[in-house]
Amino acid sequence: ALRSLFYMRSAKREELFFLRLPPLPLGIVGMAAKKLYRCKVLVNVQDIYPDFAIEAGILKNRLLIRLAKALERRIYDAADHIIVISEDFKRNLSGKGVKDEKITVISNWVDTDTIQPLKKNNLLASRMGLNDKFVVMYAGSITFTNQKTLSGLLKVAERLREMRDIIFVFMGEGLKKKMLQEEAASLGLANLQFFPFVAYADLSQALAASDILVVPQDDAQKEFSVPSKCYTFMAAGRPLLVLGESSSEVSNMVRDADAGICLSPIQDDTIAAALVKFKDTPEKCRQWGENARRYALAHFSREKVLRQYQECIAALSR
Repeated sequence: ALRSLFYMRSAKREELFFLRLPPLPLGIVGMAAKKLYRCKVLVNVQDIYPDFAIEAGILKNRLLIRLAKALERRIYDAADHIIVISEDFKRNLSGKGVKDEKITVISNWVDTDTIQPLKKNNLLASRMGLNDKFVVMYAGSITFTNQKTLSGLLKVAERLREMRDIIFVFMGEGLKKKMLQEEAASLGLANLQFFPFVAYADLSQALAASDILVVPQDDAQKEFSVPSKCYTFMAAGRPLLVLGESSSEVSNMVRDADAGICLSPIQDDTIAAALVKFKDTPEKCRQWGENARRYALAHFSREKVLRQYQECIAALSR
């Protein structure tokens, strides 16, 4: 926000002012720039606020909710154009009265040059003790948007605890990690391991250690937050197991790419049976992984996404 304020002070009339939300109050800077300098304002929405905070139980005060919703409307009204990262987001904004022609859907990009499919039994996998195991991995933040679904995955691990060649891995940090660690400890899950985030330079090796990558999405959050890690998983060339609403955009994308399977997070018996089947059909998993990589290159490469931004900015600048 401070950087935006400094930029606003140096802004020239008719410049384009680009804002990435959240945080929602940052939109005030854009409104001020538009009024004071007649700048055109392009807003990029990464998460739908305050809806996300309300559904997650973070924002509960009724007065603050009303104020946040009013601010959200003012920001969208002031924006000359809005970029959202999913069709679900576009529908959300359309439902709030934003005209469709004012909204462009452009997904986030992934560095497909850095994130590459690698051999499963690599140096990092060896250090983590994951070689020669069927690894079900979640890599990312452990927070409000996925805690419920990841907790359900612990029940799947409990069902498969006697299968010594299947191991579950949670790699990441977040507000809900400690709670999941305590829950896993109470269940005595020797087949589940927690690891911290790895350096970005090592991410390809870490993801390559998996046999299937889990994309958890609590149902209440599917319209307000998109797990962009899904694009990274696809770039890594690994099959995806989406645990969430079958009608969500992520589920539709994985089906379109033929890059994995989408299941309800509450059916732990079905998930467990599916994982056993995948372990016994490695050729199917390999094909899903190849499909995922192709889809990432075609839809989420940096070059493709930046070209879409350039086209949007050029149109707005005319």
